Amino acid sequence: MTDLLKVKNLHVTFQDSSKKNYHAIKGIDLVIGKNETVGIVGESGSGKSVTATALMGLLPKTTKVEAAEMTFEGRDLLGASQKDYQRIRGNEISMIFQDPLTTLNPVYTIENQIIETIRAHKNISKNDAKILALEILEKVGIKDPKRKIKMYPHEFSGGMRQRVMIAIALACNPKLLIADEPTTALDVTIQAQILNLLKKLQKEHETSIIMITHDLGVVWETCDRVIVMFKGHVVESGTAKQIYDNPVHPYTKGLLLSQINQGTINEKELPTIPYGAFVQDMEKEEALEMTEVESGHLVAKFTVDEPAYV
Repeated sequence: MTDLLKVKNLHVTFQDSSKKNYHAIKGIDLVIGKNETVGIVGESGSGKSVTATALMGLLPKTTKVEAAEMTFEGRDLLGASQKDYQRIRGNEISMIFQDPLTTLNPVYTIENQIIETIRAHKNISKNDAKILALEILEKVGIKDPKRKIKMYPHEFSGGMRQRVMIAIALACNPKLLIADEPTTALDVTIQAQILNLLKKLQKEHETSIIMITHDLGVVWETCDRVIVMFKGHVVESGTAKQIYDNPVHPYTKGLLLSQINQGTINEKELPTIPYGAFVQDMEKEEALEMTEVESGHLVAKFTVDEPAYV
């Protein structure tokens, strides 16, 4: 499989108002093949969205982003200028953000927002861009697109707004789509529709997808490979089947256990993830040493201890 995106030893460091540094991403590796779906899972604060935002070149200027390699189709992203990134972003790499209502411009119609995206990357007339916009709206399952394209974001339901976000993200047929929690806050039926839509569009356009989620059900449904993150580190990676059938790292086991136990525990309790001595390994600033336990299945070395439930 040809590599589309390759990231080696990525570090991201933020600085707060008191000039104190916070090391958010600690030496992760990431490879995405063409027409592949890779899931990045972990709790809130594990570094999933920061990783995605770093790939999009959307982190604040004060953020320090370092890597041994960060390339897209062999082109260096780390040394790319803002102008270079503007040509890539939305055109070759697109992103579906978590909350469409706060991402979409509330004072612009859907028509304006899709056309603006298309014309930013294609040298076509406004009328031709509108024709493309209507086609993509119909493709993502929005009925009566000629009427709906004149509407504002707040006039759509949550599921329809997410479809609009997908339409904007796919308007220029990107090679890589980053989906950051695309089904959060949607009911189960709508979640299934959105995931099926993404799979359908991926097949049609041969788009690679990075699926960022805390929902392991989404991972098993959509992903070829899985990367498990905790406190800025990758602790385990492999095929979805390997991670599901044979989780090795105690954090991965706890993450799976916490989801499996939902619905079976006392309704007054919340599922907890077991944290053992391995947590001290996560305080390291450098990348964790990885061991291959089977072909393509990598696990970070960890301190063995009985887990402590918190």
